[in-house]
Amino acid sequence: MSFFPPNEKGACHAQSDQYDCRFPTNGQVTPGEAGMMEGARIAATVDRCSMADFTEQVQRLLANELGRDLFTIPAFEMLLDLYTCRCRQPRSLTALTAASSASERNSQRIVHRMAERGLVKLRRDPTDGRRIIVELEPETRILLNRFFDRMVELVTVEPAPKQAGR
Repeated sequence: MSFFPPNEKGACHAQSDQYDCRFPTNGQVTPGEAGMMEGARIAATVDRCSMADFTEQVQRLLANELGRDLFTIPAFEMLLDLYTCRCRQPRSLTALTAASSASERNSQRIVHRMAERGLVKLRRDPTDGRRIIVELEPETRILLNRFFDRMVELVTVEPAPKQAGR
């Protein structure tokens, strides 16, 4: 059973091993209810791809529920877009900024700052000199692989029992 639904944008291309993840529940509940229940266990398959999709969904939920003006991370939104949507590569700067909750102008500034820090590579489109292509640097893909693998570890490791008095 896969706990996280597939990414709306298409198949994730962040390959990884799958891990067994157990969520606490009291009997038969949907995955959305699992976090609020205690007791018996259900199993779910969690991998790097599903964790990236889950992260994107949590970020969207947080912004929708608590306010986009306070709870969005435009740079991370665009990195996630580049990471999960290899099938839509190369990405133009204009297309990438649409993945951000920030304005197009602010998103472009963020992309240029990410390029300055070595997270993404910008280049002119050889067929249209006006168009700028944005790609993840290989080191950034490795960094994001590690980040999502660590998230998988966090959800697959059972928490230590709480000690009395804490």
